Amino acid sequence: MSLHARDLVELAALVAHHGPVIIGGRFELSGESLEQYWVASKCRLDRWLRSLQPRMVETSHPRDRAANLPGLVEEIFTSEVLTRVWTAVLAARSTLHGQGDGEMIARSVMLSHMEARNRALKLLLHGTHFSPETAVELNRLRRRSERWSDVLVGRLLQSAEVATFAVDSERAREFALDLHYQAGLISDAQVWGLLLASLRAAFRRSLIDPSPNADLNERIAAGVLGCFGPELYSDTGQFYSLRMFRWLNNISVPQQAA
Repeated sequence: MSLHARDLVELAALVAHHGPVIIGGRFELSGESLEQYWVASKCRLDRWLRSLQPRMVETSHPRDRAANLPGLVEEIFTSEVLTRVWTAVLAARSTLHGQGDGEMIARSVMLSHMEARNRALKLLLHGTHFSPETAVELNRLRRRSERWSDVLVGRLLQSAEVATFAVDSERAREFALDLHYQAGLISDAQVWGLLLASLRAAFRRSLIDPSPNADLNERIAAGVLGCFGPELYSDTGQFYSLRMFRWLNNISVPQQAA
């Protein structure tokens, strides 16, 4: 079962929720899982950048362009949430424990992702590659993804100084304060139950299904999950939608190093 980019946002929420354990844990992250994340991310980025080359876009048939470009841009904007949150977690872990391999991999992936994002934004600003309706939808999706990136980075700010990985560091700090305040009124589980309901509603609709690189999205997600360890991987809890729960039960996650 391959993964749509919107499922990676739910995985980003799971990473943010378990972030303090991953950051503070004195266990070694799976080298195999980190390598899988690196290789699959680079393959996906290569596909993105190749498809977004001006020559490729300009010479493509308008019908093919209308069918392929919206899904590609949707995937870039949506999956950015996981890229930012996972990089923040690995950077915080490196600062605490001095284990820098994961951080270097994640920062490299994020840097390349930002290059793809900038190319996608240029296409939107150009104004001739999408219908007006599609351009509006994609811009709304971009803003939605940026907001949720900051919400989840805000969660991590309760454990580590990672505001630099947010789209808007001040907004992430405001979200961190809001989450802290809400946790004082209701339980943490209730806070995150409400947050996840909002997240799923925000990304319920997709422009294109399946995602253009659903195969690589699956490998990227498996690489992230392989760094969780058995105790977190088996904690299905309230986080998983039926789609993701079925997927998790059908993948082989690399085992974390002891």
